[in-house]
Amino acid sequence: MINTQMTSQNLSESTPHERRDPFSGLYSCTKETLVSGDLSDVQFSVGGDFGAARVFKAHKYIVSIRSPVFYRMFYGSVPEKGPQVDIPDCIPDAFANMLSCMYTDAVDKDNLTMDNVFPTIRCADKYDLPQLTAICSDFVAAQLNAQNCIAILEQAVQWQADHVVEECLQLVEMETDLILRSESFTTITHDILKMILQRRVLSAEENVVYMAVDRWAVEACKRNGLEPSGGNCRQVLSDALFLVRFPLLSGPQLATGPGKNGLLLDSELLSIFMHQNGAVQPDLPFPTERRRGAVSHTYQPVFEL
Repeated sequence: MINTQMTSQNLSESTPHERRDPFSGLYSCTKETLVSGDLSDVQFSVGGDFGAARVFKAHKYIVSIRSPVFYRMFYGSVPEKGPQVDIPDCIPDAFANMLSCMYTDAVDKDNLTMDNVFPTIRCADKYDLPQLTAICSDFVAAQLNAQNCIAILEQAVQWQADHVVEECLQLVEMETDLILRSESFTTITHDILKMILQRRVLSAEENVVYMAVDRWAVEACKRNGLEPSGGNCRQVLSDALFLVRFPLLSGPQLATGPGKNGLLLDSELLSIFMHQNGAVQPDLPFPTERRRGAVSHTYQPVFEL
C-alpha cells in the first residue's frame, strides 16, 4: 500500500492549497505555491549579515530550472543535502523579488522600490538571472532624472550595477550643466568624480566643469578638516585634477579661476599659456581635446591636436 502521508522531510507545514479556479494558469499556480509553501522541499535563511534572517520556503526544481547557480547547488556534482540553505549576504526584500521573478517571470510593482532595486540587481547577478536584471534596469530608467541622477549613480556604483552606472553617466552627458551645478555633486566620491571627468562627451563648457571640480575640492577639504587652499584642493583632487581640460579655458577664465586660487602651479599655467598661443607645444599634463557635446565658448585653440 502506498503511503500518501507527507514525510517529515517535506518542509511545508500547510496542506496542499485548494485553488478556487481549476483552470488557473501555470504562473498563477507557481505563485500560489511560493506564497503558501505547499510542497516545498528547501528553505532559505536570508539576510543574516544585515540583521535578523528571514526564512523563505521554496522548491528546488523551480529555482534550479531558472538559475544555473541553484542548479549546480542542488543537482551538481556535490549537491546541497541539508533542508536549509543560508544566504547571509542578500537583503530579504531583494531575495523575495528574485523568487517572484523565478516563479512568475515578474516582480510585483509594489514590492520593487528604489530602496531595494539595487540589492535585487545584486541577487540577479549572483544567481545569473538576466531577466530580473532587465526588469530592475527598466524600473531604474523610469525613475532616473537629472535631479536624482547623482544619488542613483552612487547606489549603482556601491552595488556594482554597471549597466545602471552607464545609464546614469549617459544622462550626465546630456544634462551636464544642471547636474554639475547641483549641490549633490559636491558630495560624490573621488572615484565617481573621476568617472564623470573621464567622459569624452559632456554637454557643458569646460569652465563649468572646472568650477564644479573646484566646488567639489573645497567641500572635500572641509569634510577632511583642511583649509580649502589651492594646495589642499590639489591634494584632495589627486589624479582627478589632471582630467580637467584646463587648456580649453580662456585666458580670463584661467586668470580668475585656477590661476588666482592656486589650484594650478605657475609652471602649469605657463605651459597652458604657451600652448594656447602656439609659441611652443609643451608636453601638457592635461587633456587638450575638446569634449564632444560641449557648448562653444569664446576661446578657440590656435592648433587642433
